[in-house]
Amino acid sequence: MLQKKIKNNFSDQINRRIYLVIFLVVFISQIEAASLFPKINSSSLWVKSSSILDTTSIDSLVNFSIENKINKLFVQVRSRGDALYDSKIVPRHEKLDSLFDPLNYVISKTDSLDLQIHAWFNTYLLWSSSSPPLSDQHLYYNCDDCFEVDLNGKSDKSIKLEQFHSSE
Repeated sequence: MLQKKIKNNFSDQINRRIYLVIFLVVFISQIEAASLFPKINSSSLWVKSSSILDTTSIDSLVNFSIENKINKLFVQVRSRGDALYDSKIVPRHEKLDSLFDPLNYVISKTDSLDLQIHAWFNTYLLWSSSSPPLSDQHLYYNCDDCFEVDLNGKSDKSIKLEQFHSSE
């Protein structure tokens, strides 16, 4: 009987200590969270390249951002191996006017605003259309090493995107 009472008492002490530790961890984490994060006030928007192909679209984007108190824009300036800025490495996006630089326009349009611009680059995706790129300067034509290959050495470049390949 005495042994059972000692065992129960010991078990109660362990349980109290566990609850105390849990309480302290939760309490301290709440204090830390309250002191570290109360000043975060951020609203972001991801902007696809197709949304910044001309000045009208960019002007609408900036106005929308201001009206909705968005303070960060992540602007896609590289999508499928092409650029929405002046590049010496990759060709311009096919749907761009030859003189228009969307990234430069976004930066100049937002320079005096409290709006951060972050350039978003797709680094893996080279091409994803069923028809090849128009520009012969595109990496699709000039960099076979830029394509992924499977275990058998078959390049992604040879995959017909419009065809079903596997149920897996």
